[in-house]
Amino acid sequence: MTQWSLSPVTSVVVILGVCTVLAGLLVITARQHWIPTPRRRVLIAFRAMAVLLLATMMLRPGCIQTVSQPQRATIAVTVDVSRSMQLPHVAGGESRWERLRSLLKETSPQWQELENKFDIKVFEFDRELRPIEYDDGEFSLPDVPAGGQTDQGVALDSLAQQLRGDRVAAILFAGDGVQNVEFPPIEMPRALREIEQLQAPLLTLPFGRKGQDDASVDIAVANLPDQFAVFVKNELLVRAMLRTRGFANQALPVELVLVEPDGTERVVGTQTVTPTQPVDEVQVDFRYSPQDPGEYRLIVRAEPQMREVVDRNNELTAFLTVHEGGLRVLYIEGRLDLEQRYLRRSLALSQDLEVDFLWIDHRDRSRWPLNLTEQFRDPNYDVIILGDLDSRSLQVSGGDTGSLGVLADVVQQGRGLILLGGRHSFGPGRYQTTPLADVMPVVMHDYEAQDFDAPLNSALHLERELSLQPTQEHFLTRLSGDEGTSQWSSLPPLLGANRFSEVKRDARVLLETERGEPMLVAGNPGGRVIAFAGDSTWRWWTMGHSEAHRRFWRQMVLWAAGLDSLGQDAIVIDMARRRFNQGSPVEAAVGARTAAGDPLDDARIEATLVGPDGSRSTVRVPSRGVSRMLEIEADALVRPGLYRLEVEAWNGDSSIGRRGVEFVVFDDDREKAIADADPDQLARFSASTKEFGGELVVPEQLSEALQRLIDAPPELETFVPRRWRLGDSFPDAALLLLGMTVLLGAEWWLRRRWGLA
Repeated sequence: MTQWSLSPVTSVVVILGVCTVLAGLLVITARQHWIPTPRRRVLIAFRAMAVLLLATMMLRPGCIQTVSQPQRATIAVTVDVSRSMQLPHVAGGESRWERLRSLLKETSPQWQELENKFDIKVFEFDRELRPIEYDDGEFSLPDVPAGGQTDQGVALDSLAQQLRGDRVAAILFAGDGVQNVEFPPIEMPRALREIEQLQAPLLTLPFGRKGQDDASVDIAVANLPDQFAVFVKNELLVRAMLRTRGFANQALPVELVLVEPDGTERVVGTQTVTPTQPVDEVQVDFRYSPQDPGEYRLIVRAEPQMREVVDRNNELTAFLTVHEGGLRVLYIEGRLDLEQRYLRRSLALSQDLEVDFLWIDHRDRSRWPLNLTEQFRDPNYDVIILGDLDSRSLQVSGGDTGSLGVLADVVQQGRGLILLGGRHSFGPGRYQTTPLADVMPVVMHDYEAQDFDAPLNSALHLERELSLQPTQEHFLTRLSGDEGTSQWSSLPPLLGANRFSEVKRDARVLLETERGEPMLVAGNPGGRVIAFAGDSTWRWWTMGHSEAHRRFWRQMVLWAAGLDSLGQDAIVIDMARRRFNQGSPVEAAVGARTAAGDPLDDARIEATLVGPDGSRSTVRVPSRGVSRMLEIEADALVRPGLYRLEVEAWNGDSSIGRRGVEFVVFDDDREKAIADADPDQLARFSASTKEFGGELVVPEQLSEALQRLIDAPPELETFVPRRWRLGDSFPDAALLLLGMTVLLGAEWWLRRRWGLA
């Protein structure tokens, strides 16, 4: 198809005017010479052709001609070279890789025939896509697939970019369909959209069998936390999930193994589980009470069974830290309000504090009084906290002293006690008639009482916002590392508190309101006792002062237990994870602090990484900070096994000490840890190009699919526009110049010859 057009150098009106004037000049002749008519016609003809040529030059005619040209198409072959291709194609048979290579060899004549009609491009992929050589039906594939992880999203997206400028006849995508990369950088829907834009069929070639295959059996230990912390002789619950396939109604032995610091293994628990479904998940619980402090490893291990293709996932490792001593707290509360929730949350942040919580519902008073004498006598409890709890829940009014008598005795013998404010605390809870009145640091009067469900007695409670301020420098009033008390003024006020009408002579008021009303009173009737009138410190946490809240309640427990004078510093190593795959960086937060929790942000800290082979390397640590984040690069963790991060710190010239924490780097064989293939995933890939002929092609049908391409190659042609414009090219311009010169030169030469010039 040809389209003509004009591109005038100026207005058409101007061009017509010029041509008209020139045409008019053709009839003008010289009067002094008589010219025979034939000669005059010849001269007029030369001039007319010159004018016509000039008009053509000014109008600049051109044309666009569209012609079709045949185009050579591309067939792209993409092959999974990750280690999962080493797994069996079928149970007990050849591997997926062996089946793939033999299949390509069997179809080699067809590939050679396709090579005459198409460009063949071959790629391999694991975590990335790479081109490989292909020549005359031979694919340059590796002998053994060794890729560490499979990222099909990256492979498809990169393939689309590689083929962007080609006319693609078909894409063959061969693999097991299993996506094993931990953090895929490209989402699969995005990659498939890129493939769809090529408007070519995606033929997926699956290898391996899906999990429901009767020949595929497996046992895997999963969902085991990677670290535990417990105090000596406290019971630890170790819970894991056993995922089974192909073992319905079979008894499977599972054991909990403790690994000592020297590497010695000891079985500390056994269970037998019996799955009830062909594919099942069974919870396995072990209970273990460590007897000695230290750093240990725990292994939940399921005994390998016959016919399992993969047994490396039959066990999982966790780390156990057993604390020596520590503090154990019994917290008894009568109301499940915000105060108890955030108090428990703050105490839980300290690994050396273990809190047992007991709720005595004030609405169910039919069971009162409860007998807690056994708990109060338990020597494992260092501190007891009484919350908003009416005394009648533990002692009959006017009757036997009951549990509160035992509590008063153990406090006088040295046990720590913390009393919290509330509607039924102190006098409003009728504690003035109990043995606890003798050990409390505040005086309560007989008239003080708060009935259940009655309006709040304003004579017994402060009903306004209360700002706290220290009365003196004390361990309990220090909310920062320095000796100052200015941080108290920035804390949100409490919403109310109990009213302490009188403080005992030997007690000390450490916190008071802006009007001088006592809020925190400390005494020492044998053990240390704290009376805190407030019940809304939860506002500190929820309004951005969680660290002050944590420190305040930690110091309350430490002081009540008599541990405020400890001068030992501590090294803190916080690792959110203790199990890592190869290729993943390891992060840890390190710091130094005093036993009271004072951070040593200017302490000098050095860190060393000890590898599985005993090699040592230095890890860079930021020079300052309360919590300093360090990162161990993946290049330093190339060898799988047990690593140890050792941290040493100095406070000035004084050594704080050394502490280490272990973590494990797995042989990152996620590929071989999952025996299942996922042909359904590949089917979804090909379905995205169904309108272009995409389909799942099982290995037995590959030859047929290739033959279809040979017999009926797609009709591929491209339409190329050819443009021409008079004068745009040098030959055109030269020809026009030559033509004009010849016409004008010939006309002038004839006039000379005929004696007219």
